[in-house]
Amino acid sequence: ECLRYSPYPRGASDAREAVAAHHTAQGASLRADAVVITAGTSEGYAHLFRLLADPGDRILVPRPSYPLFELLAGLESVEIDAYPLRFGRGRWHIDLPALEAAAADSRIRAVMTVNPNNPTGSLASADEVRALRALCRKRGVALVSDEVFAAYRSGRARADAPGTLLPDVGAAEEGPLTLVL
Repeated sequence: ECLRYSPYPRGASDAREAVAAHHTAQGASLRADAVVITAGTSEGYAHLFRLLADPGDRILVPRPSYPLFELLAGLESVEIDAYPLRFGRGRWHIDLPALEAAAADSRIRAVMTVNPNNPTGSLASADEVRALRALCRKRGVALVSDEVFAAYRSGRARADAPGTLLPDVGAAEEGPLTLVL
């Protein structure tokens, strides 16, 4: 078996099945054939930027957040625009009016979130996730959620913060296109 070379570009089927099972256990709708294994999130972002945007198109990212978004997007000739996260009432939250205004740009192809956020550790609330999905549906853009550190949620994490931004089984067909790293 070791001498046979038969690579599969989406990754080993047992790994894809394990990822799908992990998300399905959280109530999400995900089939193993919809999973793509990459060598890390940087490679994943490169593929997503090429898939979702043409050169000169824009992706919305939260600020503060993961500092490499601009570099990774720039390598694919995609531009980054930021929407603010604000601290108030003891927690970080998405500035939804500012996000709505930024998403009005016709060059926007996706809205990204990092859940939990790096460096704030904040999680999107259920209401914020509903607002993100509604905005992406309305604008016809993808929702991309970086959930690399989801397993490290604080024990004091918000009870209303979903474990994943993948849609529930009953909501998968409503859209928007949702991608999780």
